[in-house]
Amino acid sequence: MTWRQLIQLPREKGLSIEKKDSPVHVMLKQKFPSADTFGHLRVNGTGHPFRIFAARASDLLYVLLFDREGEIQH
Repeated sequence: MTWRQLIQLPREKGLSIEKKDSPVHVMLKQKFPSADTFGHLRVNGTGHPFRIFAARASDLLYVLLFDREGEIQH
């Protein structure tokens, strides 16, 4: 899958990019200052919000945090 394909997927199935002024972006930027673009993927079938937060750098996606209970963002 290319970056273009991933970004063009609906939010529910693809990578949702965090806005630069969002609380999640600010929090991730403090924890991972070398990254500039953050996003999350949704995990379905768990019965509650489950998100995987990641950072994009060049052609790589770095997995940063697992929000298994939806505590970071819901």
